[in-house]
Amino acid sequence: MGYPAFKIHGWGDYNLDEEIETISKVRDAVGSDMDLMLDPACEINTFLETVKIGKACDEANIFG
Repeated sequence: MGYPAFKIHGWGDYNLDEEIETISKVRDAVGSDMDLMLDPACEINTFLETVKIGKACDEANIFG
């Protein structure tokens, strides 16, 4: 449909593993040409979770 980007909004009942899996699966689904962004909606609980999600975003080439 020509959309240049997609913004992922996290799950309401936040689970770190689901969040990371969603990042990876969305990237796989849309391919490398579409820009992706992530909006975790203040659901991240710790600095360590932030780092893990940041690593997943880096691996999926997500803007943030």
